[in-house]
Amino acid sequence: MGYGFRVRQALEAFCALRRWNLELLRNLEPPDWDKVAYHPERGPETIRFIVQMLAEHDLRHLKELEYIASYVEAG
Repeated sequence: MGYGFRVRQALEAFCALRRWNLELLRNLEPPDWDKVAYHPERGPETIRFIVQMLAEHDLRHLKELEYIASYVEAG
């Protein structure tokens, strides 16, 4: 079993979890976005803030992947 299988399996799991999270977010009512959760290090955070942080986090990783891909393509 090479890396290809594990990478594919990880990508499939990521995509399934992403779809589930997006469906959960689509079903939130407007007042839900301002509900507060408590992070042990950062303290109180709204759902809106958490989702915004996660989106920014994803965009940073996407830029990293694009950078890596540019080097792979360049050889």
